[in-house]
Amino acid sequence: MENIQSTGLSFRLIFSCLAAAILLSCSQSEPATITIKGNLKYLPSGSVVLQMLDSDGWKTIDSVVAKGGIFEFNLPVAQYPEPVLVGISHYDTAGIKRPIISSTGTKGRAGYGGIEATSEFLLEDGIELAGP
Repeated sequence: MENIQSTGLSFRLIFSCLAAAILLSCSQSEPATITIKGNLKYLPSGSVVLQMLDSDGWKTIDSVVAKGGIFEFNLPVAQYPEPVLVGISHYDTAGIKRPIISSTGTKGRAGYGGIEATSEFLLEDGIELAGP
């Protein structure tokens, strides 16, 4: 009889712990914004433009001024609930556009094995671009 009560108590304890864990994990709120930060030491003065690829081509979704190579985008999550393909470029004070290219960490032969560097990525929170 004692083993049955002990088993019932253990089951209730485990069930209570699992229920509490599920409730706590559900209560964590999603961030309200998608943040993309950049710290590129040699980036000249100008603006950084974030563009999204849609059915009509590339469309500018935001632009910020880069100061001392530092810039930050803050986009509403509600507007971009799913990751979308974006590209990032820099316009200097003369209006010349240059893509900001980052290494993907993937190496391969031409056409095989992946892309080594790109200015495009999936829009999601927490992206940081850093470098010289």
